[in-house]
Order: sequence, then structure tokens, then C-alpha cells
Amino acid sequence: MRCLRFDDITTREVRRMSDKLAPVREFIEKLSENFGKLYIPNEYVTIDEQLIPFKGRCPFRQYMPKKPKKYGINVFALVDSKTFYLLKSGNKPDEVVKRLVRTIRGTNRNVTTDNWYTSIPLAQSLLSEYKLTITGTLCKNKKEIPTEFLPKRDRVVRSSIFGFTKDITLVSYVPVRNRAVILISMMHHGNKIDESTKNLQKPEIITPCNKTKGGVDTCYQLCSNYSVARRTKRWPLAVFFHFLNVFAINYFIVYNSKVSNKITRRNFLKLLCKELVKEHQTSRAESQYIP
Repeated sequence: MRCLRFDDITTREVRRMSDKLAPVREFIEKLSENFGKLYIPNEYVTIDEQLIPFKGRCPFRQYMPKKPKKYGINVFALVDSKTFYLLKSGNKPDEVVKRLVRTIRGTNRNVTTDNWYTSIPLAQSLLSEYKLTITGTLCKNKKEIPTEFLPKRDRVVRSSIFGFTKDITLVSYVPVRNRAVILISMMHHGNKIDESTKNLQKPEIITPCNKTKGGVDTCYQLCSNYSVARRTKRWPLAVFFHFLNVFAINYFIVYNSKVSNKITRRNFLKLLCKELVKEHQTSRAESQYIP
């Protein structure tokens, strides 16, 4: 553990000037590249942030009160909404969505985002440049939102207002009085109400958004269920442990997709551990110097 390093320490300070994750950048990039090679995602993917738990000294450690572990290193992730396979990860907030979706560019998939990322210009850019659609909630301070869509006292509870352009549908839904949820979608082009929501009268746009928005959070939960993390004062090791957990989840999904007799994640982890130490065990068994 004391000797474990992931980069060339002689060039680290120069790389740190432009990249906060310089000590583990090469490791993350290689892992993300392999993740993209081994799996074809489903039609829905989710982009959100993950907080790698860490309380030690780190210049970019963040406090996020809404997360289960409130202190840590914030990274952004692109996850398959159906299987929770992590496709790509990173830590730079600028142009986050465009950078993460490069691996699925031109595939006509739909990306679900929350209001931190979603905007009308981003939706237009994804469609024209990346051939991707987007579904997600919008912040109410966006200048593209008409004033009629904002929360008002006189709006009827469980009512909806729709707005349409050539490629984008905008909807404002009132779940309770004096509140409005605003969403955009490039997959829906009508004012249909989801009949399965019954008296709630939710627009059809909300249903797929709710089903797919939790992909990154579920992946994070799976990491914490069976974690290899150990207490450490070095943040690169905290990142390393996190991606080992992601590695185990991803290859569990790949393994079950290729075999007829699917196994539980717990049994897969046991099988994986045995395979990882098998070569070492064999070499020790054949050594004439070990009794």
C-alpha cells in the first residue's frame, strides 16, 4: 500500500497545473477506454455526479450534504440506465455532458440529466453535433423558459403547460400549489398524459425521466454494498478503490450477459477473486523452493 503509485512522480507537478487528477489520470483513462470497448449500452443513459468518500487532505475535496457520505471527491459519470454499467467518468465540470457522451456519439441514444446540466442550447447541440436526444429537468432561472411556465399561485394543481419547437418539447407540471417542475424532452412531441399515473395526471415526459435518472446513484449504491475500500490518507488511493468497485460491477454485468446460467454478484466476486490469484497460486505450487 505504501509503494502503490499510478504515475511518474518526476512530471506530476507539471501535469497538476492543468489536471487535478494528474496522479491517477492515466489509470482512469485506460480503465474508461476498456469499459467502452467491452459493452454496448442500452437506449437510455444517465449523466450525474458521484462522490468518492474521502475525509483526508485534498485540495479539491467537496462537501455535499445531500449525499450519503458528505465529504469526498466529486466525479461525473455516464451510466447505462438499465444495467448501471459505468461507461465513462471524469472530474472537469466544463462541457461535462459533451465530453462524456463522445463514446456514444451518433448512436441516437437518449441522455437523462438533472437541472445542473440541462439547457436548451445543450439539447440543440447534442442533436446537431452528436445525434443524441436529451431528457431532463430545467432550472427555473433559465432565460429560455417563458414566464407562463414558472410557479404561480393561480395555476391549478396537477395541471400541465406544454411548449413546442421543431425538435424540443417543454412542459411545466404543478405537483403541489405554488410549485412547478419544468422538463424538456427531444423524444416526445405531444401533450399526452401518462394514464398509469391516474389522478396525478403527470405528462408522459416525466415517466421515462423518473425511470432513468437514478442510474448513477444506483451504481454508487452498488459500489458501497461490496466495497474494497480501506482507510487511507492519500486521495489517489481513495479514487483507486472506487474504480476497483466500478470495475467489479461492470464485469459482473458483462459476465452475466455472456453466460446462460446467471449468478449473483456475491458469487461472481468470489469467482473473480479466485481467478485473480490463480496464477500466483500456481507459480507458488510449482516452485521447488517453497515447502
